[in-house]
Amino acid sequence: MAMGFQRKSFTFTWRIANYDVYFQYSAYQCSPWFVVDTLKGSRWRIGMIPDLTKNGDDAIGLRFESDALCCPYENIDLNYRFSLSSDHFSSSPVEVSALYTFRGGSASPCQKIKFLSKRLANLFCRTP
Repeated sequence: MAMGFQRKSFTFTWRIANYDVYFQYSAYQCSPWFVVDTLKGSRWRIGMIPDLTKNGDDAIGLRFESDALCCPYENIDLNYRFSLSSDHFSSSPVEVSALYTFRGGSASPCQKIKFLSKRLANLFCRTP
C-alpha cells in the first residue's frame, strides 16, 4: 500500500420491514442517517423508491445522499455497491455498483435494481 493512502471502507445494513407497502404506494423512503468516520465524519443515508414499470418488471431505485452541512467545498469520491436480499428467498443477493463524486448536500443518481420479494428486504451498502 502506498504511503499516505488509506482505504476508506464501510458497510451499512438497512433492514426494511413492511417493504411491500412502499411498492403499493410508490413511496420514497430514506434510511436513518449514519456517520462514516473515515469520510471526514460525514453523514449519509440511502434513498429508495419503487420503480413500477408497465410491463410488471418491478425494480427499485437506490441512491446515496450526503448531508448538506458536511464538507460543502470538498469532493468525496465514493465507489459503492448496493446488495439486496430477503429472508424469504434463499437466492443470491441482487447487486449493483456505482462510482459517484459527492459535494456537500448532493445525491447520487438512482441505481435501478430488480428485486423479486416484496415482503422484507435487507439492504447492504458496501465500499470495496
